[in-house]
Amino acid sequence: PGKVPAGQVNETALMTGTDLLPSFCRIAQAPVPNSAQLDGEDVSDAWFGKKLTRRKPIYWEYGRNHVSFRYPPDAEDVSPNLALRQGKWKLLLNTDGTQAELYDVQKDAMEQQNVAAQHPKVVQQMSKQLLAWRGALPVGVGQ
Repeated sequence: PGKVPAGQVNETALMTGTDLLPSFCRIAQAPVPNSAQLDGEDVSDAWFGKKLTRRKPIYWEYGRNHVSFRYPPDAEDVSPNLALRQGKWKLLLNTDGTQAELYDVQKDAMEQQNVAAQHPKVVQQMSKQLLAWRGALPVGVGQ
């Protein structure tokens, strides 16, 4: 009470579970060691009603594929299994670099319009970044 604005809904802040540790540390005034290489970032400003500008991209893998995890089982149109969210863009891509889908989530929150063909440079740059992230994961993770 008195710190978090009551009755407000924040529909723009972007955060993930990896942001919890640095955020909780800041709230608790507990320093994160400089040597720590965290995937997340402090997003506590959003909780206190302030504008949040995310600095780090968000990467994830769905784990879906046509061989060992086919869901839904009868679907022919399976979403790509890698994703990168950076600023207004969300890129979906398969681990082999195929099936790029790009969405401007600020304009198209429901991801109805794939704009990859209209923004090939964005797709190229984000694809390189996403595949580099996937390649840097420990062997066996997500495979």
